[in-house]
Amino acid sequence: MSHARKEYRDFQALAPDVYEIVLALGKAAANAGIDKQLLELIKLRASQINGCAFCVQYHILQGKSLGISADKLNLVVVWREAPQFSARERAALVAM
Repeated sequence: MSHARKEYRDFQALAPDVYEIVLALGKAAANAGIDKQLLELIKLRASQINGCAFCVQYHILQGKSLGISADKLNLVVVWREAPQFSARERAALVAM
């Protein structure tokens, strides 16, 4: 099984301008005071919607490192039916 970090440079090289913009957006959200766990759930859901396997794997690993339970990470794809998500998390995910 590959690890997301192993392919990180390939991902950066694929579209360097887009990569820089994505980084800037993430920094802006973090600087706005959005909770890191909530932000990671949002990034994971966006990656699922975009169909980016690399990004999904990356954000799952990031979520785990931030202390998000594996149960919650696995259920982001069906968050509407899963009772693990708070009202705040649901509000963020519905906006997508």
